[in-house]
Amino acid sequence: MENDYVGPLPRIIAVLIDGLLVTLILNISLLRPNMFPGVIDPRTLIITVSFIIYEALMVFYMGTTIGKRILRIAVVDHKTHGRPTIRQCFLRPWAKLFFGIGIISNTFVSFMAILFTGLNFYKLTTDTQHRAIHDVIGGTVAVKAGRQ
Repeated sequence: MENDYVGPLPRIIAVLIDGLLVTLILNISLLRPNMFPGVIDPRTLIITVSFIIYEALMVFYMGTTIGKRILRIAVVDHKTHGRPTIRQCFLRPWAKLFFGIGIISNTFVSFMAILFTGLNFYKLTTDTQHRAIHDVIGGTVAVKAGRQ
């Protein structure tokens, strides 16, 4: 089964594709200046929440996202290799954002985001199943589509 696990590069590319899609769609629909200068742009919050909902529902209903589908990646339950639960599907993107992206423009938060990104990448590259921290938290694993 080890050959069925998806390595770091395709997974990173899939996340970039999905993030780009969500951001582009929402930026096109939200093209207006920040209404609250000096405060976090509310569009950032909308994009973040939309990304969480997009990824969770796509993985729950389809077992993959658009980016993962392009790269032939499926997300499955780590123990059963079956369909993940809705809870698992929502835990993954929450953990992915927490352990990978500094949204708030704060030096400490940005430092922690960089630190967590490094730890997450280390875990992803050194784990025999290429499970990132968000996979461990969500109880999932990424496999080659059609192999689950």
